[in-house]
Amino acid sequence: MSVEWYTSLVDSHLLQGQYMTANQLIQLMNRSPFTSLEVRLCDGAAIFVEQPHEISVTPNSPVCTIYESGNRMRVVSLRNVSQIITADIAPR
Repeated sequence: MSVEWYTSLVDSHLLQGQYMTANQLIQLMNRSPFTSLEVRLCDGAAIFVEQPHEISVTPNSPVCTIYESGNRMRVVSLRNVSQIITADIAPR
């Protein structure tokens, strides 16, 4: 398991105000070859992104969109992202 981005809810979100940025997410999305991601949210939810077309974000955006099976999509505030784990060896 490789943690690519991490913030502590208490330390970073409340005290330092550091959140994941769209540009940081874009760097992870543009890796070649693409490595699947596990996006963990502050509420403990985990969203798996296995293909690059399953996630979209524009530079400097406060949100990303994750497309799931069954025509479902999630609009995720980047302020709610607590971890990004490269899922090539992350548990499912």
